Amino acid sequence: DIETFGKMVDKLGKRLGKVLDQYDAKTLEDECSPGERARLNLVLAKAINILYSMHLQCKGIGKDEHPMLRDLKRVDAMLGLVDDSLRQREEGGKKAKGKRRENPKRKRSND
Repeated sequence: DIETFGKMVDKLGKRLGKVLDQYDAKTLEDECSPGERARLNLVLAKAINILYSMHLQCKGIGKDEHPMLRDLKRVDAMLGLVDDSLRQREEGGKKAKGKRRENPKRKRSND
């Protein structure tokens, strides 16, 4: 039903608006790492592409026939790279916390 679809898009638009209202560069710079900011930008780009795809489908234009599909694939690929990078950093941080650093100034008892 197109009417229900329209209501859902409006609801999504309001929620996206709330997210974008909080999307100020100073707050992001203070609270998020560069990787997290990149991920947020890519997720927003993906959401916009998906909404545009839905718009095209309502007009009877299949997304397979539109260049937007190439953009969506590109955003998905970049999102995968950023997620991999964030996961590696997180795993690296856990490993570093688990290792005990030896103080180089402290002499070993067998020296």
